[in-house]
Amino acid sequence: MGYPETFDGFCPKPFESHDVDVQIECCGVCGFDIHTVTGGWGEFKGPLCVGHEIIGKAVRVGKDVKNIKEGDIETYALTHSPHKVEDAKKLGAKEVIVTSDDKKWAEPLAFKFDFVLNCSDMTNKFGLPTYLSILKVGGQFHMVGLPDKPLPEVPDMDAMLKLAADKGVRPQVESIDISEKACKEVVERVRDSKVHYRFTLTRFNKAFGTK
Repeated sequence: MGYPETFDGFCPKPFESHDVDVQIECCGVCGFDIHTVTGGWGEFKGPLCVGHEIIGKAVRVGKDVKNIKEGDIETYALTHSPHKVEDAKKLGAKEVIVTSDDKKWAEPLAFKFDFVLNCSDMTNKFGLPTYLSILKVGGQFHMVGLPDKPLPEVPDMDAMLKLAADKGVRPQVESIDISEKACKEVVERVRDSKVHYRFTLTRFNKAFGTK
């Protein structure tokens, strides 16, 4: 597969004034991809492009696009258990609360937070009302993970990305050069929860060339 005009087996929509063509340099692999390729979100028909949370360069920008110009680098990053406490602290967490330790974990935190960011893709298995109880009145609960169940659309994440950039928040990832063998490995390891904490497929230019 190459760039849009040379795609084989997949025909992208025509480029329009609000579109941006991104030359991908690397992308993350997570539960979203596993749910897709295993049919967890329903049967699909190929060809199928998996992988998201991309990093790449804008190589073509429509005339009506705002805040992005050619050459800009666009970053999208999406990221529960006792063994993660130490890593969370290293990443700057003021306090780490292990919700599996106590069924009443939320009671002392009632109405405490303005904002809760949920990164789990297993939201169909925990008590959402309990999590919502720790929000202040008018607080926001944002989800960046989805289970194999239909949920409302994820809200716009511009503010979250800006906060991460302003505060210097960086993800912990494992990188691997993209290839057929590598894709098989990352899908199996993500499925088996054997990655800390996100796989990133890299060296797209080596595999697909550059424009």
